[in-house]
Amino acid sequence: MEDNWKVVFTCSSLYDANLTKAVLTDNEIDSVIINQKDSNLLFGSIRVYVSEEDYEKAKSIIESLEE
Repeated sequence: MEDNWKVVFTCSSLYDANLTKAVLTDNEIDSVIINQKDSNLLFGSIRVYVSEEDYEKAKSIIESLEE
């Protein structure tokens, strides 16, 4: 992955990651999901990345969802 992408959301559920990606897409923010969770042992995390230029906007949108 290129250097200009930042983690904006981390979770343990692929459903939550896909929901977050859908909300970001609805707000015209490109995002990528990287699943680093081990499928057999069920540890690790799933991360949603956005470009550095969209990071602040994406973080604000995600924080408003958590309220």
